[in-house]
Amino acid sequence: MKAYSFSRAGILAMPLPEKNNQVLYPDPETRFHYVRVTSNGARSFVVDRNTPRGRIRITLGQAGTDALTAEQARKSALIVLGLIEQGFTAGQIKDRLARVDERVPEGAVTLGQVFEEYLQDRTGKLSERTVSDYRRLMDSHLNDWRHKPVETIDEAAVRAKFHSIKSPSRANYTMRLLRALLNLGKSINSDTGTPVVSINPVQILSNRKLWHREEPKREVIDLAALPAWWRAVEKLGAPQKVKRDAAHRFEKGSAALNSNGETVRDFLQFLLLTGLRRSEAATLQWSSVDLKAKLFTVQITKNREPHTLPLSDYLLNMLKRRLALSDKETDPVKKPFVFSGEVGPLAEPKKQIKKVVTASGVKFSSHTLRRTFASIAESLDIPYLALKRLLNHKAQDVTGRHYTVIGAERLRDPMQKITRFTLKAAGKGRQTVSPFVRSSHDTTTTSRWAEGLT
Repeated sequence: MKAYSFSRAGILAMPLPEKNNQVLYPDPETRFHYVRVTSNGARSFVVDRNTPRGRIRITLGQAGTDALTAEQARKSALIVLGLIEQGFTAGQIKDRLARVDERVPEGAVTLGQVFEEYLQDRTGKLSERTVSDYRRLMDSHLNDWRHKPVETIDEAAVRAKFHSIKSPSRANYTMRLLRALLNLGKSINSDTGTPVVSINPVQILSNRKLWHREEPKREVIDLAALPAWWRAVEKLGAPQKVKRDAAHRFEKGSAALNSNGETVRDFLQFLLLTGLRRSEAATLQWSSVDLKAKLFTVQITKNREPHTLPLSDYLLNMLKRRLALSDKETDPVKKPFVFSGEVGPLAEPKKQIKKVVTASGVKFSSHTLRRTFASIAESLDIPYLALKRLLNHKAQDVTGRHYTVIGAERLRDPMQKITRFTLKAAGKGRQTVSPFVRSSHDTTTTSRWAEGLT
């Protein structure tokens, strides 16, 4: 059978059946999802699947109109398939869809309203990135529930929605957000004076042990690969050949210097030698850098507490050089930032990272550099509480939380030690380094290499 696009034009172009009274045209993107075309020209989105309990066919709505787009139908199809997977019958599924699609009763509290109230209640407590992530989840996975009364969200709907999200991590993240929203719903009363949510239906995922298992990422840059990685990073800031056309004009995309290559080079090295998160380094401002005291402070952090660290000699020289360049910057939006981008702080340098990966053969992300920093520190026997302080992780034990205070100066020697070791491993020193030995008397590779470090 010829494959047809599920665009409006493609659906309308699907031929009528020649022999039977209907024909199913498969969706090229979603299995078991079809457009059904009948002999009288009616077109509908349907889910059609054989199960051990028999064949189940569910009509989702009219196809080829603006009332129901193919993308909307696909989302409904995934919910239906999730219900089928859970063992629901065709009658039960149709009942669920009817209740999902019913009009919002007057005065009902919708999920979208709870979401906005949730964000308002937590103004100043959630980072901009977290708020952005939550809005993306609402737009991508919960948008069809935005106008749905929270009181109609039951366990079956939660399970179907959970199984309809293909990415395990996104499914977990979405359900954690939904759980928080419905917990808030317990404190919101309806017109009758009763809470709009009495029991949080997301609890079914814990009761049935349905949560996806998420293994922590443990990718680090191995010491043997550090020289190649470092060389590739240094090349980002190297001058490029100037190309001119026949009229001696600069060719498109040509420049005497790599426009932001030097900034990205310093930025990636800074991440590796400080263990900062990408956003923390990107938002670092000159007003928070004290070159005389050899200290810098990250004001915007994940745990919302300022994070002060000492500068190793290498980083001190780097920032002195960058400050000299900053003095020549005339853009008032870019000037305050140590690592500035086109507009304000440097955005994630995906293209430049891809260049480094291609040139070095080392796959990495910005967070890989943080894990590498932490793993090097652990391999050098940096004290546990000092390591927690370097990473701006809060100590959970009583001693660390209430009695032990580690100031920035206490971290100067560990920072210098980590920098010196890393530079030697990258081929920037005279001595060679054995792969992650814990100490001179123990040549075994560290067994806790990057475990659970975020």
